[in-house]
Amino acid sequence: MNETVNIPDINLIPHASIAQVLRQCQEKNQRPNVDLLREKVEDSNFLNQLQATVNRWIREIQKVTKLERDPSTGSSMQEITFWLNIERALYKIQEQMSSQEVLLTLEALKLGKRFHAIISFNSDTCLKEALDKVKNYNLLMKDFPMHDLLSANDLLKIKNSITIIFNHLKRVRNTRCPINRILRLIEAISRDLNAQMIKVDFGFFIN
Repeated sequence: MNETVNIPDINLIPHASIAQVLRQCQEKNQRPNVDLLREKVEDSNFLNQLQATVNRWIREIQKVTKLERDPSTGSSMQEITFWLNIERALYKIQEQMSSQEVLLTLEALKLGKRFHAIISFNSDTCLKEALDKVKNYNLLMKDFPMHDLLSANDLLKIKNSITIIFNHLKRVRNTRCPINRILRLIEAISRDLNAQMIKVDFGFFIN
């Protein structure tokens, strides 16, 4: 059963006026400044549009920060890869959140005294919490030695690979990964072990 979770590719698209100001600054080799938007910021409709843009960004980011995977399904590599890929996706989002497009949008909202939208963007995305969780989980998932088991072509290699895997699992002491999730991972490893032993034994009889 394929239980791979597709992680959305998030792209924080700015309001057209923000993008236009940044293009003009780039053409003139000027540093972006919120004062260039001062006249527009006096328009409540413009501020409403910026706020709607930020709310859309929050919803987009939450597609990753709140993404989950059922650890009782699929293979061990699908579980491991999920957390490694989530971390990469979160760092990409963090980079976008520090972009000129986003920063200028927030500065314009600040100038327009739409402080709630700024606070919401910094808290409701849940990016910090998600990154802290994923980085902690990946103390275990990073460099997980599954390849030796999955490529083992005899029982001795399978035995040695399992020893390496269980030594690696000692890293769980350094994580806050829930025990139920660890147990589901071990069950997935057991399924992979069983499949590999069947494959090796079947190959032995054929040869």
